[in-house]
Amino acid sequence: MITLRQVEVFRAVVVTSSVTAAAQMLYVSQPAVSRILADLEDAVGFKLFARTKRQFVPTEEGKLFFEEVRKAFTGLDDLSKTAASIRDYKRGELRVITLPSFAATLMPDLIVKFSAAFPQLPISLEVQSTERIADWIANGKCDIGLTIPPAESPMVNVKVLTQMTSVCLLHKNHRCAKKDFIQPKDLQGDRFISFRSGSLARHVIDDVFSKEGCQRNLFIEARTVESICGLVSAGLGVSVVGPLWDTKHMQYNLVAKPFRPKIPVDLLLLTPSNRPVSRVAELFIKIVTEHTKSPAQ
Repeated sequence: MITLRQVEVFRAVVVTSSVTAAAQMLYVSQPAVSRILADLEDAVGFKLFARTKRQFVPTEEGKLFFEEVRKAFTGLDDLSKTAASIRDYKRGELRVITLPSFAATLMPDLIVKFSAAFPQLPISLEVQSTERIADWIANGKCDIGLTIPPAESPMVNVKVLTQMTSVCLLHKNHRCAKKDFIQPKDLQGDRFISFRSGSLARHVIDDVFSKEGCQRNLFIEARTVESICGLVSAGLGVSVVGPLWDTKHMQYNLVAKPFRPKIPVDLLLLTPSNRPVSRVAELFIKIVTEHTKSPAQ
């Protein structure tokens, strides 16, 4: 069987036309090179070189064999270049999944920072509901997830990045738009745009208003924060959602105010527990962790 070491020695002798020079190139002794060449000729079954006093000249069969060796080493060179690209973060892909609300607020800032540091790495941003994000991480469709509870799966690691709070959404012309914060009593009688029945957010917000003894005019139900923002911006009612990372990307007519009593919500980082995280993902996690130390809202 031909070994890689034999091929390396053969190539070195062809390139240098000398056993002595080949030995120096490979940092081995001259007798070792001669022995390895003899073993290779035994393995292939024909002479590879015509030996003269000063040079080792490849035979015709040796030249044919060298053509294949050259192709093989070209492939190895390509592998070396690929390895260097991976090492230097020029190859790979970042696959992130998050909620629609974070995709429009938190993610742009994170991607700007990541792309500035690693401009050659492509990024895939997927948007799904809270219920599906953990499944996408567990099934290997994405590498990192940014979400809020619930996120339960034995195949997912969950890390709390920071704690945020829900906000009240108002039209800019609402009577309470100038207030520092909004309480349930401030929304008494207002048309209320809520999350759909059965969602965790709907249950939590309903419970707060119930404990405060405030009746709302439940006008419209919507599934996502984005749709609720649009409805409030159109003047169709008020809402309590959250959390929002920041408000700089919000619609012109929309105002977000702190809501009291506070409804705390954890910002979660999800990674797979059933496979290692890529080096590219590890870099992004560092950026996320640093960026989320102080919530923007």
